[in-house]
Amino acid sequence: MRYDAGSVAVSDLDIDRSLAAIQALVEAWLGFPGRQLDFSRRPPDAAPIPDALAATITRVEPYRSRVLADAALWSRLGVPPTGVGTEHILRPLPRPRPYDGWEHTLQPVALRVEWARTMVGLEVDYYCFALERLVHEDGEWRVAELYSDQDRETVRKVIEFLEGKHAAV
Repeated sequence: MRYDAGSVAVSDLDIDRSLAAIQALVEAWLGFPGRQLDFSRRPPDAAPIPDALAATITRVEPYRSRVLADAALWSRLGVPPTGVGTEHILRPLPRPRPYDGWEHTLQPVALRVEWARTMVGLEVDYYCFALERLVHEDGEWRVAELYSDQDRETVRKVIEFLEGKHAAV
């Protein structure tokens, strides 16, 4: 676990504790649903959201319902495959801003996932996994938006494409 320098100190938040909590939160969502993306098959039905992960979602409606709906979409795809020595690097955080009643929100929060293609490690691939908005609620960071509108539409299109590609003839 590494943090890519660039965090912003916030006077009433313990930023060191927050960085570890934020990275753990993003990694927990990245690990859901616990299987790899497989383009060679029809996407499975939505996976149930584990209680521990559901506890990381805001309690504020309509944000909670939207995150639950987006999680169902995300669970149908799975985690992109990686290679040797996968490493997670928290990208520089945006400056915390107030939003819709929350004093501190971060939008977006991204984790760079990188790995080597070979054991020598000279060729590195990566992708970024982002949570659209985190909010500081009841002393903890919680997910208020899993996807942006654009990302949500992209995920829907990928699912539709895979369902069409693997439709029963």
